[in-house]
Amino acid sequence: MGTGMSLPLYSDNLRISGIDLSEDMLKRARKKYGGRNNMDDLQVMDAGELSYPDNHFDVVVAMFVMTVVPDPDKVTRELERVTRPGGTVILVNHFSADTGLRAAPERGLKLFGHRLGWNPEFPKSCVLGRTFLTLEGEETLAPFKLFTLLRLKKAD
Repeated sequence: MGTGMSLPLYSDNLRISGIDLSEDMLKRARKKYGGRNNMDDLQVMDAGELSYPDNHFDVVVAMFVMTVVPDPDKVTRELERVTRPGGTVILVNHFSADTGLRAAPERGLKLFGHRLGWNPEFPKSCVLGRTFLTLEGEETLAPFKLFTLLRLKKAD
């Protein structure tokens, strides 16, 4: 959830629940967008240990999360668990390049990941193939196509 800067992008007909490890970030999100009628809840919660029941959400969105959590596999399993059968998981993240101009610098920056606060060498394979979610779509995003949106579907 962070500061909630993506909240205005969600349609008013959607029910929104948000989480973050930081109460301070959630306070900032509540201050900016807490008056929205479609905001169900904003809670302090660990993405690797979601308190939501199985098959709870139609759509789960995790933006800029996977490279900052200590156990991306655990988070991916939790996202899958709380998504209803036939539902969608949307991940927006920086995924490292296997080849090309970005590949070598990303590998080199991995040594400084703990100082950066995120893992710069994080290939899509860290998410894909480690879950029962199926890739339905992929789109590179600005700026400079450094970020990727993955649309994943949970089997019925």
